[in-house]
Amino acid sequence: MKRIAAAIALSASLALPAAANLPTGGLGGFSLSPDGTTLLAGGDNRVIYMIDTATMEVKDRIWSPTMPVWIDHSADGSLVYVLDSDDLLTAYAAADMSKKWEIQRVRDMAFRPEAQRIVIWKGVSGGSEIAVIDAATGGQVKTVTTPEPLAIESAGLSDDGTTLLAITRQQKTEDETKEKPGDDVKGLEKEIFRKKHDGYVSSLLKIDLEAGTTEALPSWYSASNFDDIRAVGEQVFYLKPGSDPMVLGADGEVTMLDLQRTNGDYVEISPDGSEMVAGDGGKVSFIPVTGGAPLTLGVEDLPGWFEKTQGFEYLPDGKVLAVTDGWRIVVIDRAAGTATAYPVY
Repeated sequence: MKRIAAAIALSASLALPAAANLPTGGLGGFSLSPDGTTLLAGGDNRVIYMIDTATMEVKDRIWSPTMPVWIDHSADGSLVYVLDSDDLLTAYAAADMSKKWEIQRVRDMAFRPEAQRIVIWKGVSGGSEIAVIDAATGGQVKTVTTPEPLAIESAGLSDDGTTLLAITRQQKTEDETKEKPGDDVKGLEKEIFRKKHDGYVSSLLKIDLEAGTTEALPSWYSASNFDDIRAVGEQVFYLKPGSDPMVLGADGEVTMLDLQRTNGDYVEISPDGSEMVAGDGGKVSFIPVTGGAPLTLGVEDLPGWFEKTQGFEYLPDGKVLAVTDGWRIVVIDRAAGTATAYPVY
């Protein structure tokens, strides 16, 4: 990368297909430094902005030959990882952005900084081949393959990096009777009925990356393009906006969730696992995992074309940063009950 001026957590656990987070008119991939002082945000103009979180001012700009789709930091802040629109995953030294290593043809991946582990997967022979990567060196340390027909659709990595939690691509089934819900079925019950009678099923996977084994739980539930898949205690959350998110209980039962925000752009589990955090343009909702009314704070929508939330970062002082594709960062201060938008340029 070449500097323009002098001088990454998106929930790092989730699957990251390159097209999913590609900036379509603004900011896309982003990452907060471990010390909370610097936010890196990549734009569709092939620039990575270095933003001082104390002032929310751009203090440096780094040119990228391709569009940065996803950015994250190592746990100690010494490395910055960038996945670009050419499916190239590159690790840079944070101090001077010199290249340390790269991996080509990365379409789907999950990352946990604390575990120093990157997991990449691709479809093979009806299943998925999973490569376990040492995040420090870029070297492949292990390969695990799921059997046919357990091809991964979306996945998230456990905090310790030893388990990949996944859902397979949906498959047609003759075991479900296709029916439409009656007029008297409303709300979340209507969505559950549809799922149980749509003629599609999936499997929920628990892949032990150390032992190389796969546990598969068949389910009436199926969906795709999840924002966040994460274990919280004995539960596993599969989150996306709208009517499709769900939680898998310790008993193996699937419970669909009502996020109360059917038009949201992005949703993830908070770092402490207590809330679902959902973005809708310049507005952010905090929804308790245990139930209850959400808290929503935000700024006015931009005029013209709609603005999308790309994800969140969490400052040490409790403030939440919402990054949007409208070239804005919205700072949510829950203690003060305020939201402030800062343009990035």
